[in-house]
Amino acid sequence: MPSLIASKRDTLQTSKQVFLSIKEVEHTIAYLHNLTREKSDSIAGGKSILALTITPEKVELLLDYTGDKLQQVIGRLKSRSASALLYHRKEEKHIWSKGFWQAQLLDSISKQAILNYFTK
Repeated sequence: MPSLIASKRDTLQTSKQVFLSIKEVEHTIAYLHNLTREKSDSIAGGKSILALTITPEKVELLLDYTGDKLQQVIGRLKSRSASALLYHRKEEKHIWSKGFWQAQLLDSISKQAILNYFTK
């Protein structure tokens, strides 16, 4: 079965720039990995995050997923991580912008090329 890359090219709130501290980025990465563990969440649980990068401009996620509800899974990851971040940022109302970009990887060579991109 083909793997999917869901690269959440989401800018952090476009109308008002939101910057995350290193601690918040580390917390978000750990939170997303915990959320995708088996049996941790009815929608996002059991998914495999192969790579994850958070920069001031975007979040990039390589997710090994072959189901038909990718939009729902990405929505859950964005929603739950935003809630966790906003818990400590009472003055903010939004973290992620709407939507995401996705591409389907058809072979292991493509998957390895994307993994190399994440590690450089």
